[in-house]
This record gives sequence, C-alpha cells and structure tokens, in this order.
Amino acid sequence: MTQVASTQLGESLGTDFFSVREQFADEQRSHFATVRRFVDEEVVPVIGPY
Repeated sequence: MTQVASTQLGESLGTDFFSVREQFADEQRSHFATVRRFVDEEVVPVIGPY
C-alpha cells in the first residue's frame, strides 16, 4: 500500500463531487467559505481524539 503525503494535511480538500457550490448565490457562497474556514481552523485541529 502506498501512502501519499500532503502538505495540507488537516485542511479541507475543497472537493465538490456533486457540484453543489455552482448552485449557491453570492451570499450563500460567502457563508460556505466562512464555515469552511471555521472548520479548518477550529474543528479539524482538535477532532482527532473524538
């Protein structure tokens, strides 16, 4: 098995398999970015033990 090292380990990958972001209005896109940033900064660093 091969492991791939990521320099951005612990950050959201930004994948959108179902093209949901294309359907967002500008305000919704802004909220999405705010939530994504919050999760990357506040949730991801401490979620491991849970």
